[in-house]
Amino acid sequence: MKALQVNNNLFTGFNPVFWADAYFVKDFTKFDLMSPEKLQKLALILCDIYKPFYLAMRALMTFNTKIGTTYEKQYPALLN
Repeated sequence: MKALQVNNNLFTGFNPVFWADAYFVKDFTKFDLMSPEKLQKLALILCDIYKPFYLAMRALMTFNTKIGTTYEKQYPALLN
């Protein structure tokens, strides 16, 4: 496979540009070790700032298990 070129010049036109964001999140397999308050704050930060909705949902699911709420069921509707 060859890279896209314009006028036989690799550096003109279609050269790819890659952007990536990296962020540190506490080990999501150990969310059950976090306090309900920290889980709630983490879900809010993940949803509003970083946008990994699956991690926010995971934090809410763990929060719900600890507190007995149903926020995870309401969460997808809030994203629309």
